[in-house]
Amino acid sequence: FLTYLKKKGKVCIFVGSPKFNGLEINIWEVLLDYFSKELKLINILADPIVSRKLGYKRKNNNPNGMDYEYLLILEKN
Repeated sequence: FLTYLKKKGKVCIFVGSPKFNGLEINIWEVLLDYFSKELKLINILADPIVSRKLGYKRKNNNPNGMDYEYLLILEKN
């Protein structure tokens, strides 16, 4: 997608930070590091998760889930 993005074009990525065996994985930090050569960070917004409801009859292996989802706003250099 970066080849189609014009200079000063914006990209928004909405991503969570899941927990695996009690360890929180900050995927947003990995994405930010990955895209940092071609995109600059404009802002990070955190959205607290207030409702944790899975689909009908679905077993929740991680009942505490994620505390936040993050919106990365990036701009092409």
